[in-house]
Amino acid sequence: VNMLLEAQKKGIPIIFLPSHKSHVDYILITFVLVNSGIKIPHIAAGDNLNIPIFSWLIKHLGGWFIRRRLDSGNGRDDLYRKCLHEYMEQLLKANQNIEFYIEGSRSRTGKPALPKAGLLSVLVETVKEGIVSDVLLVPVSI
Repeated sequence: VNMLLEAQKKGIPIIFLPSHKSHVDYILITFVLVNSGIKIPHIAAGDNLNIPIFSWLIKHLGGWFIRRRLDSGNGRDDLYRKCLHEYMEQLLKANQNIEFYIEGSRSRTGKPALPKAGLLSVLVETVKEGIVSDVLLVPVSI
């Protein structure tokens, strides 16, 4: 927790990368962060969770919805990709913390899935291009 508080004091965006074992993860992470005095992250949530009641909870915990697949059945959706990239870039420039599940979706068995590079590549590009000087990647396992 001290490392997170130090990064927050230095103005370094913190990226939380929990394993996606359940839908309770982001609630617990937010609870722990609030109680530790750490700014809560903006949570990338799959659009399949944009359902009544649950979507209200996610939005009030700092969530924003993304497509589960970045491209449509008709091929690559460059406009959607660019908007998503720009949104994340703006969050990072504003020193906002972000949380996303590196596996993309939760497995039905609860076993961790292989990481996907999509949102992680946005972070790498943003630092590599000098838009932000650094980010702190925090793997989380509950």
